[in-house]
Amino acid sequence: MTLLSLRSLLAAIICVITISVPAQSEIIAVRDDNGGVLLDYAIKLATYRENGDQIQFTGRCDSACTLLLAMPQEQSCLTKNAYFRFHAPFGISPKHEKIAVALLYNKYPAWVRDWIDDNGGLTKNFITMDFDYAKKFVKICPLTMAGF
Repeated sequence: MTLLSLRSLLAAIICVITISVPAQSEIIAVRDDNGGVLLDYAIKLATYRENGDQIQFTGRCDSACTLLLAMPQEQSCLTKNAYFRFHAPFGISPKHEKIAVALLYNKYPAWVRDWIDDNGGLTKNFITMDFDYAKKFVKICPLTMAGF
């Protein structure tokens, strides 16, 4: 076996081992989150989904943080202190803001889009989804998970 083919075989083995070892899932507590850059939250969403992380909404989740409501139902839960505040994303121009609104809106599950529509849509002003509404669609965190 040549050095080149040995290197190729070793690289292939490392690839297979890396791919077949699942990431360790975590419990991610979301509270007092002001949101931030939409792209950062889109990356968090994809990473949490892929890792199988459990998102635990335990307090305020504002702005881009609300994108985490797009987590699969089996990977998220909420406590009685959870609530969500929505607004249209800010951008560098009206065109970019329109694109950001469409991206955010389309990532939300249907129940969130319906609620947004029923509450005036995404504008520059905050609209607040409370625990009582969210618990219809997101399971309540088990007591052991919620730290009670």
